[in-house]
Amino acid sequence: MLFDSVSFINKMNLLNNSVKRKELKQYQDPRSPKLNINIRIERNFPFEYIGQIIDPLFSTWSTKAFITYSDYDSTFSKPLINEDIDVYILWVDWREYYDKMSPSEAVGWLKSRIEYINQGSNRRVIVNNWPESLDYNELMFSPILGKRDWFKQLNIELNKEIKNISSCEVIDIALVAQIIGINSYDGRNEQVSNYPFSNQFTIEIARHLALRMLPVLFYPRIKALVLDLDDTLYTGVLGESSYTDVIITDKHLFFHQLLKDMKNSGTMLALCTRNEEQDVKDFFEKRAEIKLKWEDFAVVCANWNPKSENIAVIARKLNIDTTAMLFIDDNISELAKAASVHSKLNLLLADPTGKETIHRLLNYPGVYYLNKDESASLRTVDVQSNLEREKLRDIAYDYNTYLSSLKMKITVYENFKDHKNRIYELSHKTNQFNLALKRINEQMSKEVINSPEYKTFTVNLSDVLSDSGIIGVFICKINDNFATFEEILFSCRALGRRVESVSFLWVLKRLQEMGIKKLNFEVQEGLRNAPAIDWLKRLTNEEFIEIKLNEIIKVVEGKVKSHPAEVISVYE
Repeated sequence: MLFDSVSFINKMNLLNNSVKRKELKQYQDPRSPKLNINIRIERNFPFEYIGQIIDPLFSTWSTKAFITYSDYDSTFSKPLINEDIDVYILWVDWREYYDKMSPSEAVGWLKSRIEYINQGSNRRVIVNNWPESLDYNELMFSPILGKRDWFKQLNIELNKEIKNISSCEVIDIALVAQIIGINSYDGRNEQVSNYPFSNQFTIEIARHLALRMLPVLFYPRIKALVLDLDDTLYTGVLGESSYTDVIITDKHLFFHQLLKDMKNSGTMLALCTRNEEQDVKDFFEKRAEIKLKWEDFAVVCANWNPKSENIAVIARKLNIDTTAMLFIDDNISELAKAASVHSKLNLLLADPTGKETIHRLLNYPGVYYLNKDESASLRTVDVQSNLEREKLRDIAYDYNTYLSSLKMKITVYENFKDHKNRIYELSHKTNQFNLALKRINEQMSKEVINSPEYKTFTVNLSDVLSDSGIIGVFICKINDNFATFEEILFSCRALGRRVESVSFLWVLKRLQEMGIKKLNFEVQEGLRNAPAIDWLKRLTNEEFIEIKLNEIIKVVEGKVKSHPAEVISVYE
């Protein structure tokens, strides 16, 4: 599809600091939805004010939401249980329970309702917390006399309990209200429909749900931000002046800190700028007020090549698909040129002042964090090490000499309980080498490690340049002398060194020790996972069921017989 500049600008407006209901209603995405989500609202007060404006926000990431509503029920006694429902939203006016329960009792009661919904499955459930104060009347009372302390304790208890419930998240409307302030409340709405939230607050709740929380649950995450420099990280053109002359506002500094925080949380950063590399280095090294540094960028392309070419280079060096990248540039024509070459590249228009860039990034679907990334600290260093590995490969006599120079150590863990969170992370972040696309949630991760029906193998990789951490997972269901690989996952950072095949051979031989004779593989074709499927096809002659274990062992042995990596096993 050709780049539609009008639609793109309208999309950027929906991500700005504030947006009006009129702008929401006017927005129409030219693309057809690629994803349908069924949402069930179980509630004791209206959600329709949000539901009426949420469609345009979903369409920014090519999604259509189908929303159904329960009757009003303060007891939440009979939630509809339906396998077709993708996510439940428990929409709770917590004021109803203020005089009836303590905060811990109220949360305990709701927890029982969530467990009822989750019985026998792992359905996604989202529940809202509550603003500590909505009304001016609270200014009359200290926390111990007013209601604020009750709601504060409620939110603390809710966060503590929800994190222990699989597939359940909190809609932090308390934070959204705090940002908006006292304008979150509307007494007229309260009188008419028992809905106390203002129009502004309603729009921000809709954006928090549709642009932040739900995309992360149902859509591949953005893995890397590709950043322009001029009029994006500062105001001005570096090549036309000295690094001392470009203007860095408070908004730019806040944007830099946001980028730094995202990098430290696992999102990779790359630079794609038409400047001399030494000028760029001088800027990051000599402008003391900025928090971002040269080493924070996994890849830097500072040259005069077309940016679309540089984006391809960055994707190759990061070893990710361009669909997992967000390109941020102040020049809409540069974004259009990039989109003409990389049709599925994510795009964001930067504001030269920095103000709207912050909000557009905060609201961009796919960048929100729900959970801590346990390998975040390793990611950028490991990618930078990959660039050093490329240099070693270029000077090596042959491929095996290159592999030997790395002195790789592969550690395979069997049913290692401490790795359950990493299994969840890999499932939701790995797209190129994700055989069955199961998107394993926290509860499923815990179950496959603890269940006697499963064998779960996690793979750690290190070499002379870096420790890559846990980069691979094999999940096998055992049934007599059969083993079914329900999922095989490997981080894109590890690909290209045959680590997947070496560790696979170890797993196969371990299964052979257990008396397994035949294998099945669950395979699901998706948007980006062709590398995983092609790998398996080469090893199985394109057969995925009833594979004789001894035969596939011979094939894999032939592929990796001269691989120099040291393999170590660890049992729980």
